[in-house]
Amino acid sequence: MMHYVDVFFHWMVTEKRIDASVEKNERKVTINGKDFQMIDLNNIRNKDVREIGDEWLCYQAIRKLHIGPFLESLGWDEDQVRLTQTPLIRRTVYPASGLTTSH
Repeated sequence: MMHYVDVFFHWMVTEKRIDASVEKNERKVTINGKDFQMIDLNNIRNKDVREIGDEWLCYQAIRKLHIGPFLESLGWDEDQVRLTQTPLIRRTVYPASGLTTSH
């Protein structure tokens, strides 16, 4: 696949289909003074990844269901409501056991 990308990119430059002056080595391309790094998407590794999307979506569902106000109507204070919502979100997003979820 990379071969086709290189061929197409070379064609665009030689046919002046893009406005670029190009310097190229094996993994890096410089276009108009800006460096672009070629990467292998099948071998990307990232440490310490954090996601918020699933948790945010679950929290929005809890808000739409009015779970917080319901618990407050039972006499729960704000801290108790938050302490209840947190594991609810955690177990919804990561349905494994509590020990596995914490890891």
